[in-house]
Amino acid sequence: MTATFRRDLVAVFPAWITARLLVAGAMLGARLYVDHLHEGERPLQVGQGLLAWDGAWYRSLVESGYSGVDQEGIRFFPGFVLLGRLLDAVLPGGAGVALVVLANAAALFAMALLLRLVREVTGDADLAGRAVWLTACFPPAFVLVWGYAEALFLLLAVATLLALARRATEGGSYHVKVSLCQSGMFLYRQGKTEPPEPDLDLAPDELAALR
Repeated sequence: MTATFRRDLVAVFPAWITARLLVAGAMLGARLYVDHLHEGERPLQVGQGLLAWDGAWYRSLVESGYSGVDQEGIRFFPGFVLLGRLLDAVLPGGAGVALVVLANAAALFAMALLLRLVREVTGDADLAGRAVWLTACFPPAFVLVWGYAEALFLLLAVATLLALARRATEGGSYHVKVSLCQSGMFLYRQGKTEPPEPDLDLAPDELAALR
């Protein structure tokens, strides 16, 4: 890890920790409301915390695999599941802890890369800082705190954009593969989409490997 990237991590840490405090406060408020003011049955998701809804699916996939859940579980990103299994093997606390740690670490790294991307493309350090704060604290960004795959997706997407920006300014070739599903190729093979256009930047053997 370079000294510059460490400085970027430090720079985005206030936005990262603020977002987690906001989510914690919102979750605490929701739990207090449900337990003390709400009339009726307590929703299951209130007790699931950072692993509610999709997070519960991901935890089941880490623990049981795709064969151990209902068929609709195939829609969930396997890269997040595989990395969650790796972390689960070394971290205490079970699959849920591993997924939450993975998601939050990915969010921190994604924000650091976003800071660098906006700064390099625009040359405006203040704009880069605002981009990080908006990404961290915009209401839908709670998914970057929960045990969801969005933080990992954001990390890979920003890394891809940064690689493309570097290629445009520095030359060279960056081939970044961000999908473990090959979903576009799957749809093509099912006759659902048009054949993909050849990428002139790929060598013939590289293009053949994608087919």
